[in-house]
Amino acid sequence: MGLREVKSELKKLDNDTLIKHISELYKKYKPVKEYFDFYVNPDEKKLLEQYKEKVTNGFFPKRGYKIKLSISRKAINDFKKLGTSQESIADLLLHFVECGVELTNTYGDIDENFYTSVENTYGKALEI
Repeated sequence: MGLREVKSELKKLDNDTLIKHISELYKKYKPVKEYFDFYVNPDEKKLLEQYKEKVTNGFFPKRGYKIKLSISRKAINDFKKLGTSQESIADLLLHFVECGVELTNTYGDIDENFYTSVENTYGKALEI
């Protein structure tokens, strides 16, 4: 089933049923909750700080010592999907770079893939 069919089925529903379905999605799925929370109350600064913390957690996990840049990249991609401003996206990308520099300063030399990832992220921030 594609989006077209879903839209067609949703148009058949009354407002109360739509609200019920959206409420269920809101309760069950964290990304849906974040999207609607931001839609209803677009406090981008607060949201940016939450996502900066997620990016930092990929570099400096609260539990364990394993670096997981995938967590940081996912946080950036999720932040973009919320419809945030280009300025905030650039700020989050630069935060990723800052975390990369801090990690290197803290633990010493890392592999080339790590530096390539940090460099590419810096390039993306400059393009915005």
